Amino acid sequence: MNALRTNRRNEERRDIFILRQVLNIFFILAVIALIVSYFVRPSLIDTMGYKIFCMFVVLVKISEMIIRFISRKNIEGRNK
Repeated sequence: MNALRTNRRNEERRDIFILRQVLNIFFILAVIALIVSYFVRPSLIDTMGYKIFCMFVVLVKISEMIIRFISRKNIEGRNK
């Protein structure tokens, strides 16, 4: 029974890890795209779409950080 709980926890951790990695990869690629577009077409930064995409990218990073801290807190809470 205890092994089943441990296995479920490991699956949850792996799922959370994969989700975080996907969010991080998206964040990195989006920031690279934003930087390249900033230097290629500087007039693009004045558009509303560019600013909205920047805010969305920041929200993706914030959500990844929240997931990291929540999952760490849950793991620490279970070990007590």
